[in-house]
Amino acid sequence: MPTTDQDARALTYLVKRLREETYGANRWDETGIHAVIAKLVGRNLPSVVEQVTRHASDAEAKTPGAINRPFVPDAPKAGPNYPPKRGEDCPRHPGQWKDACRGCAADKLAGEQAPAEPANPRCPSPIARQHLNQARAQLASLVLCGHGVDRSKGKCNDCATETSNETSQEATK
Repeated sequence: MPTTDQDARALTYLVKRLREETYGANRWDETGIHAVIAKLVGRNLPSVVEQVTRHASDAEAKTPGAINRPFVPDAPKAGPNYPPKRGEDCPRHPGQWKDACRGCAADKLAGEQAPAEPANPRCPSPIARQHLNQARAQLASLVLCGHGVDRSKGKCNDCATETSNETSQEATK
């Protein structure tokens, strides 16, 4: 869909409003804005709208002529050449710096607004907690010899004795 003269007038109004509302941005003259946008008539409307609004909301753009330049957003701050320490790394992607996380950048490009938080291994889910409690109860019910063999199961090869007999003899004493 190409940009029309009416679109150029609407964008001129929009740019003027954006400049007024953008913190730290100086105001642009309406005739200057329209002169630059009029040169974009006939181009693809969505790309023109994106280009114009990005430059209009950039406080560092001093004149409407900035609209014709390519928009290059600030690159994320790169971390040092060593891996981040605990507390310096991204909470969602361990091993990546907080302010230069490639995983978060990929999530953002993929369109995920709020990626799922990873599960905290120190705080298991209720189902995992139930299984953990069952395993602990089974462990507590075992009667082991000195070599780790369950005495209720039979003979320990290292003890060379019948462990079930030992327990029955101890019970009769």
